[in-house]
Amino acid sequence: MSQQRNSVSLDEYGEITDIASNPLEVVIQEEEKDELTQVRSIILKEFTALDQLAQTSLRLWLGLGINQQDFIELFGLKKQYQVARKFQRYFKQILKAVVTFYFQDVLSTNVTSKDINQRLNKTTKTINNYLKAYLSADSQELFAQIIYKIYDEIVDKIITTKLSQIEKKQLIINQNNLIELIQPKFEVLIEERFAIKLINFRSAKPAIAKFIERWLQQNQALIEQSQSQNSQKPCRHSET
Repeated sequence: MSQQRNSVSLDEYGEITDIASNPLEVVIQEEEKDELTQVRSIILKEFTALDQLAQTSLRLWLGLGINQQDFIELFGLKKQYQVARKFQRYFKQILKAVVTFYFQDVLSTNVTSKDINQRLNKTTKTINNYLKAYLSADSQELFAQIIYKIYDEIVDKIITTKLSQIEKKQLIINQNNLIELIQPKFEVLIEERFAIKLINFRSAKPAIAKFIERWLQQNQALIEQSQSQNSQKPCRHSET
């Protein structure tokens, strides 16, 4: 590949920077997009190849922001830095596949396992940070979809209960109320999905509350839409 072409932006959307009007440049940029898509596919493939404990711990850490300190007992370790090293080994395992792809498929260069390990040790901080950012975004999206489903069920129940329109609106727009309604259901689903007990993670509850709060803030349009549905659905007696 040419060394003079524009670089690929390493944000979570993988957009190409400096969009040019030159047709050749557009072709090059489309090629870069395809490469980035392949890299992301490799990342997810290698991530799902990790053992279940590794996947779960990375999801909870990167997706929800649970402290590394809370994983010490889960891994049977003694110090937080040992957890950090374990996570870095997981990253290195994924990066090895990415480096192999880049040199063998993209640059069409034949490399040995020794070459790959040497290049892996020289992997830039930027690429390592991109891996972390991408897995973080993927994990957050997974948890966001769970919250969305819970939120939809809660709002539907509020809308169809026998309450005044004003009372329904107050329940829907009250962020603290929504967090209190969403969090217990979310925690149950997380424990079931990952076969864990969140009580063993000291930072879990505040981290989850913060994650839900951020989700509500980012989905203000959804909340406003829920308010508009308030007057459109028929009432029914509450089942609780």
